[in-house]
Amino acid sequence: MSVEKKHTFFSKSSGLEIRLGRSLSPKNGYVQGRIFLRAFPLQQGAREKQVTMMLNSVEALKLGLDISKLMKSKGGVQSLIHKYTDAQGNENTTALYLDYWEKDGRTGTGLTLSRNKDKRVSIALRPIDFFLLQNLLKAWAIEACYEEKVSEEGEEETLPQKVEGEEATGEDVGDDDIPF
Repeated sequence: MSVEKKHTFFSKSSGLEIRLGRSLSPKNGYVQGRIFLRAFPLQQGAREKQVTMMLNSVEALKLGLDISKLMKSKGGVQSLIHKYTDAQGNENTTALYLDYWEKDGRTGTGLTLSRNKDKRVSIALRPIDFFLLQNLLKAWAIEACYEEKVSEEGEEETLPQKVEGEEATGEDVGDDDIPF
């Protein structure tokens, strides 16, 4: 049985899904651990308005630490910007903004995910949800620190494993036998 690691936060009009996953790099044939954020409006027929952002481990850890910094400073905004060119040659910008504020004894936290100028989803989060998001980002950043080579047949190649009871031969291993 395979377990998918994900969590979804909901506000009145939108939601945020965070998921631990993997991404295949067609350039080098490696599968790498990734964290995915998907912001979506809750209204009917709004599927095309959702925005997804893929994070590597360093970016996820940075966002988790940014949430800590915001909560300690009692307010502010932190951001993460991705700029890339898609397969059709279009320039795209995906931006994530973390917001924390305190005013008149009340606090508010939220997250906005936008792509270019046409898609934008904001999610108001309770402080406890902001704290959970912070901890998921930090924990899954560590868990996503892996990469596996995918063979020509699409099967994942793993490093050689020592079989219990098998003795080392003492033979010299050539460079061609090293799996990386």
